[in-house]
Amino acid sequence: MKLLDGSAVMAREFMMKPSILFVLRSAWSDTLASLSQLQYPALVVFLICFAEQLARAFLPPDGRLGETLDVLVGTVSTFAIVPYQIAIYRLIILGDVTTNYSFTANTNRVRRFLAWTAALWIATIAPILIFGLLPIGLSVALTVTLVVVGIVVLLRLILLFPAIAVDATGASATNALADSNGHFWFIARSMLVACLPMVVVFVALIAWVWFACVSNIRNADMGQTLIGIAFLSAIGTVTVTTSIVVVARLYEWIGERVKGMGDS
Repeated sequence: MKLLDGSAVMAREFMMKPSILFVLRSAWSDTLASLSQLQYPALVVFLICFAEQLARAFLPPDGRLGETLDVLVGTVSTFAIVPYQIAIYRLIILGDVTTNYSFTANTNRVRRFLAWTAALWIATIAPILIFGLLPIGLSVALTVTLVVVGIVVLLRLILLFPAIAVDATGASATNALADSNGHFWFIARSMLVACLPMVVVFVALIAWVWFACVSNIRNADMGQTLIGIAFLSAIGTVTVTTSIVVVARLYEWIGERVKGMGDS
């Protein structure tokens, strides 16, 4: 890879980045388009989220076993939605519409995506499980530190995932780090857009608790639980979709080396 010449460096340095309002508008527009054009994959992700939330509802409330099973459930869910992530990246960046849900559509692409997902997941989860064996004060301090470091690393490498999904020639960790250099806060600010649906979750949960209390419902606990899980799963599907489309747009806005544009 050759270094950028002076004019290219200057052009990149003074590049006009989208405003947060533009990012927000683009994110929701892309989210609606993705949910509309990837209906079957989105339905599969909804069912994955539903199964995850349902499984968590029956986990032991506390203890080491409950924590371990919770991590296991989260791990399965994280890897299960990989085809959906790839489908959205290819839709937003290339315009390709995926109608199925498969881990074998492109073996090399999926394998690389899974490998990097596994690497970041293990790097984050394994130490947390180990820290759980330490005294509570030390465990909390180390966990918080690890979470902060993990977020920084993830945001610095985030452009790698859409690059892999679209088979970009520059899809490497080195190039992703180079492209994200100097853009950390722009990436972090843009990714916050993906958290907005959670505000709806909190408001809805408060309303749900209030409704349950004032209605004095006694005999519909399971029905309420399933409805609540379905609602949370729908919000989870939207949140996942929005976070992926934001990353896809970040790839287009600030990705350069990951696209192979900096190759010799």
